[in-house]
Amino acid sequence: MVEFAATGSKIYFNGRIVPEREATVHVLSGAVKYGATVFEGICAYLGEGDRLTVFRLPEHLLRLQDSMRIMRFEQDWSVSHLTEVVTDVIKANELHGDTHIRLSAYVLSEGFLDATAPVALGCLAVGRHDKSLSDKAATAQISSWHRIEDSSMPPRVKCSANYQNGRLATIQARADGFRRSDPADPGGQSG
Repeated sequence: MVEFAATGSKIYFNGRIVPEREATVHVLSGAVKYGATVFEGICAYLGEGDRLTVFRLPEHLLRLQDSMRIMRFEQDWSVSHLTEVVTDVIKANELHGDTHIRLSAYVLSEGFLDATAPVALGCLAVGRHDKSLSDKAATAQISSWHRIEDSSMPPRVKCSANYQNGRLATIQARADGFRRSDPADPGGQSG
């Protein structure tokens, strides 16, 4: 069995908090077949009084709602509901340190490319691990892969399928001996 950072944790999945191994999506769902998933990666930090503070949560939740709207997902969870989900997952996992949260909405149906429902919500929260300075330092290359354009696959939408662009550039950079890559714009420029 493959081990993940969330192994052993509790995850909000389709309306309830479950052990992470019970949070499964069918391989023929729109989320898996077509990358019909949007998400937000959110950080929470331990602050004064040993209290966790979620960084810019309202902004993240509004962007998730905007991503769902652009992707035409037939779901409109309120910011208060999404806030409750995030809070419940942090509490269920008894996290008391810097935390990484991933909140995702995804198409569950087996439908075709035009499937927009049903949409499920998933949320996980795991403790963040400090990276050493050598892990943070990076060598980089300008990639031959071009950054996707807003008119074709809008990068402002945090859609899983959009991340294949950066994934390809990163794999190429690693094969070329670099730690990261900066994809060029369509005109071949970096930045």
